Amino acid sequence: MEVVHRDEVVKCPTCEKPIHISVGRWPGGDNDSGGWVLKCIGCDHVFPVNVKNPDDVSRVDSGATILASWDNDIGNRAEVLAMHGIKEASAQPEKLLLLRHVVTTVAI
Repeated sequence: MEVVHRDEVVKCPTCEKPIHISVGRWPGGDNDSGGWVLKCIGCDHVFPVNVKNPDDVSRVDSGATILASWDNDIGNRAEVLAMHGIKEASAQPEKLLLLRHVVTTVAI
C-alpha cells in the first residue's frame, strides 16, 4: 500500500528550535486524526502537536522526542495531555513549512 509523506517543520513554542516531522497519509485510505506530546531536545519543553496517523506512518525526524500519542477516534486526547501536565486549551505550534511529498510503499 502506498503512503504519501509530507515533511513539515514546527517550532518549539519556548525556544523556537525547529522540529522536523514527516506526516504520513494513506491516499484513498483510512487516515486517523490525532497527535503527539513532544519534548523539545533544545529546552525540554513539553507540548502537543496535531498530526495524521500518529501511531503508524507519521514520525519525528529531528528536534524532539515523542512522549505519547492520542487518537481522536478513541477520544483520549484530554487524558494523554493531562498525564503530561498540559492543559487542554494549549496552543498548537504553527506548521511553518511544507517541504515535499514523498511516495513510499509499505508492506502490510
